[in-house]
Amino acid sequence: MRQALLEYDYDWNMQRVFDQGSRSLDGTRKEFERARSRFPTMGTVMDLFYQYEDVGRAMTKGSAKYISNIVTARQDGRKVALTTFCMSPALCYAMDVVPLLIEPITAVGNLSRKYGMGEFMDYCLEIGFAETACSAQRGAMGAYLAGAAQKPDFVLCNMSGICDTNTSAFAFAAEALDLPLFQCNFPPEMRGERADAYHRSDYRAMIDFIAEQTGKPLDPAKLRGVLEEIQKQDELIVEMQDYQRMIPSPIPTTFNLFMYLLRFLFGGTEDGTKTLEEMLKVIRKNVQEGRPGNRFGEEKARALFVYTDHYGGGLPLWNFLDSRGITHLGCIADRFYQQAAPYVRDGEGYTVDATDLDSMIDTMAALNCRMPMVKQIRGPYDAPDMWLEEIRAQRELYNPDFAVYMGTPGCRNTWGMVKLLAKQLEKEGLPTLIINADVFDERVESWSMTQARFEEFLDVRRIGI
Repeated sequence: MRQALLEYDYDWNMQRVFDQGSRSLDGTRKEFERARSRFPTMGTVMDLFYQYEDVGRAMTKGSAKYISNIVTARQDGRKVALTTFCMSPALCYAMDVVPLLIEPITAVGNLSRKYGMGEFMDYCLEIGFAETACSAQRGAMGAYLAGAAQKPDFVLCNMSGICDTNTSAFAFAAEALDLPLFQCNFPPEMRGERADAYHRSDYRAMIDFIAEQTGKPLDPAKLRGVLEEIQKQDELIVEMQDYQRMIPSPIPTTFNLFMYLLRFLFGGTEDGTKTLEEMLKVIRKNVQEGRPGNRFGEEKARALFVYTDHYGGGLPLWNFLDSRGITHLGCIADRFYQQAAPYVRDGEGYTVDATDLDSMIDTMAALNCRMPMVKQIRGPYDAPDMWLEEIRAQRELYNPDFAVYMGTPGCRNTWGMVKLLAKQLEKEGLPTLIINADVFDERVESWSMTQARFEEFLDVRRIGI
């Protein structure tokens, strides 16, 4: 690894970038353009944020605050938990722990760094981690393993039984950094008496583990406050996803990205709730004026992303969709399975119950076992409550013109099923595109090549033409 990458801590660097970016949104358009010229790598990202000023301001300020909490945790007397986007951060906030979600921190680097996260990814390989592991973890994790960021205090993993590369990455980091590790495990079935009992027991064991690491027991009052914010966020997200059923959809193209980033980073916090409220103001205005949410001004097609989005520098996916008038109908990352969500069937979702401590912990366990990926790919793709059922429910609800699969070469669980999934969706009349790229590492396939595959698919299938 180049010495230059070790001169400044990666997390501190990202905090400064987002702090300055958020300040640029406080000024006039002229002041913004002047500031934008100082951020050439983030220019297109800043444009997308400035388009919806209050939303963009809330997102960037919230992101800067989140990263700042990681950087200053030790001097503030708080512990940092290295964890994954598949685990709700709400419990950490309730126990006064700073959650360090490694995959969003990798995406942040891709968005803001000229050369992306490639050298940090490669460092993981240099010290013995598998080349076939997921780049979502290898990016930011490389910075922490190299000592180019504040060392976390312990590790929480939420993917045992779901994603072997994710689980292996956190186990490797725990061993390399000599950190205590807790792994949440998941049975192949999501619900049922035995599965519910297992989820609740395992979640309580994790609470005990965190209490042991911090020396502080779970505070019921703090947990109740976090659940109250989750309830508010659930209602806001459900309303947005209900609006998404409209043709044309009034949801701006980037709002699905914002929705799940908020839930991953700020789940159960007032910052997350306030930003969702600002997003909903924009959506309601579009509904009142009968406007589509995309910047093209017309809805030419509707795309359902059945796995992840693409997190290349400058958010190229969202700019591409906007340029073609294609509505983004969401991806696996923004399905949280609140019982009131429009795509959820009876008994499949969770509800917030803050009656007493036991009911609150049971609520958190139910929420946690329905997090993105944890819910959909723990069993065979065509099993009850799994991937195919979800896509069928969303197809019926959102009326997509086509489906898209993209991920990373390390997503072996989904790669083992996706061709069967695509064949079934095509058989049922839904054109499905499989992208062989790495959504966190453009060295595998450049965005220009990925875009060419998109365009070829749309042209051949006569979609949005």
